[in-house]
Amino acid sequence: MTPPFPKVSIVDIPGKGQGVIALEDIPRGTLIVAETPRFTFPPNPTLMTPENLKFFMSFPGAVGEDPLDGRYKHFVPLVGNSDYRSGLFTTICKLNHVCPSPDDGPNATYFWDERSKRELLHALRDIHRNQEICVAYFQQDSRGTQDPAAYLRKKFGFDCSCRGCTRPVAERQRSAERIAAYTKFVDDLPKHYGLRNAFGILKDIEKQLLIICNEGHVGEISSRAYDAFQLCAMHGDADSARKWEELVRDESKLYCGGQSPEVEKAVGLVMNPSSFRQWGVLKKTKLFGPVCVYMACRVSFLSEHLC
Repeated sequence: MTPPFPKVSIVDIPGKGQGVIALEDIPRGTLIVAETPRFTFPPNPTLMTPENLKFFMSFPGAVGEDPLDGRYKHFVPLVGNSDYRSGLFTTICKLNHVCPSPDDGPNATYFWDERSKRELLHALRDIHRNQEICVAYFQQDSRGTQDPAAYLRKKFGFDCSCRGCTRPVAERQRSAERIAAYTKFVDDLPKHYGLRNAFGILKDIEKQLLIICNEGHVGEISSRAYDAFQLCAMHGDADSARKWEELVRDESKLYCGGQSPEVEKAVGLVMNPSSFRQWGVLKKTKLFGPVCVYMACRVSFLSEHLC
């Protein structure tokens, strides 16, 4: 049974239009909202009631834009849904944006749960009473957005004034270069398995994960931890593989909820790392788990920079 949701409110936010604030303290990991779409794209005829159409038209469109196309930018992607690409939600579509950066970042994240056909909003860190709840609008491709301000201006029609976007130009450029280098590392990573020293690859994963987390993209932890798990599993190191997959499990719970397919998969691999399809295909090697990277990414970054 789903526990009661924390109390939130849609309010006017100076300089932003509307937004969502917490009416009580919300601990990290809490499911804040679970909503079914009131409108979808492509349109679902059963949802096109006068009330929902009025709700759809209540969202602003830019001057000169098509009255329909201009409002679709407020829709949230329904990742994993085979029928509809995006949806409009009562609360979630009122959330304002903040860019991941070394000085700031979203305190919540949304995720489409295909099983319940609902969009879930989870707290990424402790949210205090009367604090605004914010997400990253480009969370599905956060590290690929090297110029967030330009992306947001083009896609959503607003100039972002978050702490990340108001840094000096030179500082933002250095961040973009580090993110680009990280992206290239991730894209090239599969080429190195079996060709380079496994210990060195794992150290590089750890190093790059620290770099991207220091840029504010802590959502990368799960993906890179899974890369590390695969490397350890291919080299037949069950203990190290299990430790990395425990990190995948914990991060997946935070972003997707405890009952998600992602968590179920991770739980299975934690229990039995050798069930991985490529278990032991490379030379057996003793590697290591993620203690250092977990402490640096989770404790140092979130506590010192965001809380």
